[in-house]
Amino acid sequence: MRGKFTERCRDERGVVVTVWALVTITLMTVLIGVAVDLTGQLATLRQASDIAGQAARTAAQQVATDTYMADGHSVTVTAGRAKNAALGYIRGAGMTGTAQIVDGNLVVEATSQYQTRFLSIIGIPSITVTGSTATVRIARALNGEEHP
Repeated sequence: MRGKFTERCRDERGVVVTVWALVTITLMTVLIGVAVDLTGQLATLRQASDIAGQAARTAAQQVATDTYMADGHSVTVTAGRAKNAALGYIRGAGMTGTAQIVDGNLVVEATSQYQTRFLSIIGIPSITVTGSTATVRIARALNGEEHP
């Protein structure tokens, strides 16, 4: 029995099967590696988007208490304080990002790096991921109705 197996591996059919098996295993390993790294990239993207949203909410809560305390009804958000709060939140999460005031809205972006697992083998050690932009419109409300 062993002689027949050895003979079969030495003929052309055995070589073809061996080459086919090696190519298939290599291809499947590459496909699984790409799937793992793409999944990790998407998870990092979701996390960056979540951080951008939380940073925007944190910035929107930066009410100028001194103005409110002076007259009891003027509620304002200090742009510099809001931007610093957003950037501080992003840095605290271990990411980088931007915070800008555009047309009265605070626009926040968070950027992170995904360290690849399999793509690093072919020279791609990390992928930069920028979370979706979070925008907060700053408005004053009284009893659930917006006031200018």
